[in-house]
Amino acid sequence: MKIPAQMLQMGYDSVPWSYSLPHTEENGVIVYYFSEGASIALASPQIRVEYLSRSLKGVSSTNELFDWLKGLFVNENYKGKLISDQETVRTANGQEIQLLEILTPNTKDPNDANLKRSGKYMIWAYIEKGAYLIGFSGTALDATAYKRLRKEFLQLLISYSEN
Repeated sequence: MKIPAQMLQMGYDSVPWSYSLPHTEENGVIVYYFSEGASIALASPQIRVEYLSRSLKGVSSTNELFDWLKGLFVNENYKGKLISDQETVRTANGQEIQLLEILTPNTKDPNDANLKRSGKYMIWAYIEKGAYLIGFSGTALDATAYKRLRKEFLQLLISYSEN
């Protein structure tokens, strides 16, 4: 798979939620990448690529991950809305990849009145490759940015080949 030139490797300094799991093969998280949305606060669209070990709990298949993501965001706490979980994209080598899209509104954390969550448009796709899942995910804060992000996201997926 070719990583577009504008994508850079992410590290602990740029991904605050990555502190919880060291990036090691034993932990199943190999590397993250992101496009031009380099802001920690997600102030602009981001596309990420990650490699996850299928031996991790909850990561054995795309469907299992999608169920977990829907359970995480489409609930009374986040008040997320399922945009789509039925669309598929065909890659350059003919593989069908299922997409998951969720919109979460601006909300306050029910456990912390001072914590506000910004609304997000989110999209995911996972390719099952042997012992790993290759994950693609994208996040944007408004509809205009999401439209552009989604187009770039689909182009990245369509260009995927195993060579």
